[in-house]
Amino acid sequence: MTSMTSEAVPSDIAFAFIGEAPAGDRFHSALETLAARSTTVLRLPDPVMAEATTPRIASAAAQAIRAHDKASDVHPHWVIVGAGVHGRTALMAAMRLHDRRPHVALTGDLARATAGERRRAERWLTGRGTLSSDVRWGPDVVNDPEMDRLLEALAPLRGEVADLGQEPFGAAVTRWLATRPALLGGYALDPNDLQRSRWAAAPGETVAWALGAQSGSNQQLAVAAVDGREVARVDLTIGAAPQAPAEPWHDSPGYPVAGTWRVPASLDSGVYLLDGRPELFTVVREPSRPAPVAFLLSTNTFNAYSVTQERSLYNHPRRAAAVTFRRPMDRVKANEWLPMLKWAATQPELVGQHKVLIDADLDEDRVLDGVEVLVVVGHSEYWTRAAREVFDRFVQRGGRALVAGGNTFWWQVRYDTDGDLLVCNKEVRPGVDAHDQTINWAAPSLDYPITRSTGGDFARGGFGRERRPDSLSRSGFTVVAPTSPLLAGLSLQRGDFIDLWKVREFDGMPVAGLDHDGFPVPDYATLGTTEAEIVAYAWGRRGDQHTMGTLHVFRPPGAAGVVVHLGAKEAAGMGRKGDEATVSQIIETSIHILRNGLDPFSGAAPREIIHPMSTPLATMPDNWPNPAAYNP
Repeated sequence: MTSMTSEAVPSDIAFAFIGEAPAGDRFHSALETLAARSTTVLRLPDPVMAEATTPRIASAAAQAIRAHDKASDVHPHWVIVGAGVHGRTALMAAMRLHDRRPHVALTGDLARATAGERRRAERWLTGRGTLSSDVRWGPDVVNDPEMDRLLEALAPLRGEVADLGQEPFGAAVTRWLATRPALLGGYALDPNDLQRSRWAAAPGETVAWALGAQSGSNQQLAVAAVDGREVARVDLTIGAAPQAPAEPWHDSPGYPVAGTWRVPASLDSGVYLLDGRPELFTVVREPSRPAPVAFLLSTNTFNAYSVTQERSLYNHPRRAAAVTFRRPMDRVKANEWLPMLKWAATQPELVGQHKVLIDADLDEDRVLDGVEVLVVVGHSEYWTRAAREVFDRFVQRGGRALVAGGNTFWWQVRYDTDGDLLVCNKEVRPGVDAHDQTINWAAPSLDYPITRSTGGDFARGGFGRERRPDSLSRSGFTVVAPTSPLLAGLSLQRGDFIDLWKVREFDGMPVAGLDHDGFPVPDYATLGTTEAEIVAYAWGRRGDQHTMGTLHVFRPPGAAGVVVHLGAKEAAGMGRKGDEATVSQIIETSIHILRNGLDPFSGAAPREIIHPMSTPLATMPDNWPNPAAYNP
């Protein structure tokens, strides 16, 4: 057996132990040995363990972790170890820490959990952000592919558990760790100018991979399309990560170049993954032939949420005003875009007929020349003014857009002169022109309402089920217009429910009120057009106000083109774990309609408003029809 090295565990990784391991549990002993080299180890007091139920033990563990973080002003990644019968307890503790940094729950025994309990735990973990949606369940292990850096702290355990094949937990962890190089993360650079990122490359161009690891190694990793088709193998010499600069989120952590990949001249446009990791992606741009359909990947959002030394564009844990693209993208939220791109790779109508763009591409005025349909994929929250103007001109001149996401166009951003720094102050800065402030697009000072472009916005759509603890809470849409061409072939009736499984954020069309049955009617006056139709809706919440997400069709005033907005951030997840067949067919039908220039409106007459209202809304009057009655 290979023994563990004496190398210290990174200081931002801490261990919390729940329960005592059975005698002879060598995997737990190995974890204890590893934890001994960590700067932080917590153990739950024995009296609590003896008297509490599993949920109370999990809550106590979460409280202990929170108290430690608050007292020390440090917010590490936590490895929560459930010894013996406390596998479920570790999972529940991780669930209760959903507002903290991602954590791993390593469980000693899940054999006592029923299949239903496992599914409920998975829904909790994926919906609350503790673990990504691509949760992998081994016999006794839960992990998250977006947390490689945290799991790699456990890499020394490989030798310790290599011969524990008869022990389910050790076997599961060994199998998983054996497939993962010991990477801290990586990013793509221009090999001719290492001060420039290259997350997108044209055929014939070369991508340089800068990779960091706890220790050096030689690896040969595959480059594959999103459908798993391998297109190359890359020899990599991975060096140990250097000492980071003072502000690596702004200046890059400076990982060494491990290897390069020259994009074949004949390779189709698309997203290609190094080692199957969504965070190590390369977008291959359009080949010489034109592509009538373009998918826009939300790379600005990837960068905004990614965390380097506790900095991102968010207060979890600390907010920066600008972040570089020359750093690991560890918050790509693959479940919000990868399913749609995998689906597109299998569609005969789209194979060889589509290209993939990154956000920065839309700053180029002619990037959509020859494009008939633009598909905005997933959580496309951060837009420059130039990109919004390109989008609007595209629709005005007859282009058709499908927004397969929610919380779209929410923040104005800008790039630095080299395009490698994403700037979003999120507050008004003195001395900056009003239109150039990197603040919320809904701000009147920017004079560019989001509804002008897409017919809906997050202020009206709000948050989904997780913020609604009442009977109106549904993770999906209730059908308003069953004769909509978008719903063709589905045999849906008014009031039927389309299950998206877990919706966290909506965009919503302005509404003027509810009809006799409690279904929303668009606010044509605010939209400036009567060419607006709500196909389906969902009640949401933002703060203490009621909101409404909408799946809708919108033609901006004077536009020759049209926008179909699916309304939910998770729409490009293709209804994963919900009504996948229905969601996939709606997307397929929408693209077919837009690609062929067909009319996406139902042609139904405007409905009479019986109950005037607008969203966001402070209170729900008692005399309104209860929409929940149509959601049995």
